[in-house]
Amino acid sequence: MDRRKSVWAVSLILALGFLVNYIDRGNISVAAPLIQAEFKFNPTRLGFLFSAFFLSYALMQVPAGFLVDRFKLKWLYAAAFVWWSVANAGIALAGGFLSLLVLRVLLSAGEAISLPASSKLLATAFPEQERGIANGILDSGYKFGPAVGVLFGGFFLAHHGWRMLFVVTGIGGLIWLVPWFWIADSIGSQRHVPLPQAASVAVAPPGSRHAPLSAVEILSSFRAWGTFIGNFCGGYVWYLMLSWMPTYLVTARHMNLARMGALGSSLFAVTGITSIASGLVTDRMLRKGWSPGKVRLGFMVTGLSFSMFLVPAGFAATERGAMAYLFVAFAAYGLFSCNIWAVTQSIAGPPNIGRWAGMQNLVGNLGGVASSALTGWIVTVTGSFNWAFGIAAGVMLFGILIYVFVVRSLDPIKLVEA
Repeated sequence: MDRRKSVWAVSLILALGFLVNYIDRGNISVAAPLIQAEFKFNPTRLGFLFSAFFLSYALMQVPAGFLVDRFKLKWLYAAAFVWWSVANAGIALAGGFLSLLVLRVLLSAGEAISLPASSKLLATAFPEQERGIANGILDSGYKFGPAVGVLFGGFFLAHHGWRMLFVVTGIGGLIWLVPWFWIADSIGSQRHVPLPQAASVAVAPPGSRHAPLSAVEILSSFRAWGTFIGNFCGGYVWYLMLSWMPTYLVTARHMNLARMGALGSSLFAVTGITSIASGLVTDRMLRKGWSPGKVRLGFMVTGLSFSMFLVPAGFAATERGAMAYLFVAFAAYGLFSCNIWAVTQSIAGPPNIGRWAGMQNLVGNLGGVASSALTGWIVTVTGSFNWAFGIAAGVMLFGILIYVFVVRSLDPIKLVEA
């Protein structure tokens, strides 16, 4: 298999895993209007149910990162995948808030392995000028997962109810294990570079090798914390979109479930499309000699800037106007999200990416905890999403400042920090 085919094959299979991952975690958001009605949850309680997943998921990231750096990914990822699929299907049996909460926590524990494992594989397999498209394809799985989940879920709920949705997605997702075992066998153990041709594509200049770092050394790095906090800001916005957009379209824009499914799906799909396009463009720019730091960080800053169109979407007088602003915001987010992990993979390097990604994803998912819970409280108090979108814009502005003034470049931290 040639280099380009290798990049696409590995990345597509990992992206399909994330597509299943995000369908499973997003089911609760798609089904939220029906679950809320059946169990009489107010928005605050619904927000707590959303945030509990992200808190548990965040706390599992560091253990997951250490496991990824120490064990073969083939069986580790497969076991975690089975775990979360069973937990997702089990939500169909929930009888109230407590059982929903426990099953969501179990789901999050299984899904926690996905990001550190995938980032480890991409950092090990591909050089800098191939990581844009590799991460863009992987990131598109995060975005097409909600797109497929919202589209399928919106129509499925109207005919079969919310419980059967969890059964079908939980059991059906296990099909992914077939291509996973194929690609895991083809690339071999992650204790060595799985695609040795990478070394001939991009040879690192002398002195730029990534030294193995301890967890304490990573946590002592100011720029490492820049990637952590930047991911918090991005996670705050993304999980607000993921958790609350279906409910927003139904309650604030008065769409029925089928229309919510169609339009909500298109929002997530456009993010996936721009993420892949961003990966292709950034890699092309790097091959033409552009600075990796300026390209990737520039795309991230641009993406966060235009994602602030969430704010006018909340104030738009018509559904058409709101959807136009939302399309801009969701499309722009793909420019940002495509590059998050490409930046971290370059700074951390293969020896450190599992633990670094675990720590970074822990902090990033705390953004999901905050946005899910805070949005629910704001909607309960104000009866509107406008303040929630405004706060998200403030978080995005803070993220821009972090990437410009703290992260600054893609140099390994040992080269710039004493």
